[in-house]
Amino acid sequence: LDWTSHHFLHHQQISLYLCYCFSASLPPLLTVAATTALNLIDRSPELIKELNEKCDQLHRLLHKSETVGKYFRISGCRLSPVKHLFPLELKPETEPELQEIVDLCLQGGVALTVPSFHPEDVNCRTPSIRLTVNSKLEPQDLSKCLSLLEKCINAVLKPTSTRSL
Repeated sequence: LDWTSHHFLHHQQISLYLCYCFSASLPPLLTVAATTALNLIDRSPELIKELNEKCDQLHRLLHKSETVGKYFRISGCRLSPVKHLFPLELKPETEPELQEIVDLCLQGGVALTVPSFHPEDVNCRTPSIRLTVNSKLEPQDLSKCLSLLEKCINAVLKPTSTRSL
């Protein structure tokens, strides 16, 4: 951020602990995106049903995975399209390890992310891997995602790993 943006955000920030920035108006791009999404849902309400099914499927797959359960706490409502995997054990090398898992997944064709935080937002920093679901994913896509994720977790977190796929 340039100085002006940083200064503006700093003065609008209500609470560092909540990582919340107040604004009285919704930026135009977000307004258009929200309106477009609502129109799409109005025209195709079945998308919500499909999304709920995909969210539930990924939720069940994550909870059934011994590999994921061994290293992570799964966060996210069953029908939420966003799932977070929080490490059960936090160490100094946790964030680089999570990033390495995400990078290996990307090499395998699955895009996940590690949330990034502003350095001053120390109270909001809980490292995790974030997965998102959309209604266009097929069941085999979700299975591939989990299979690759398990492989990458084992490659990075197992003590004798070689850290490659």
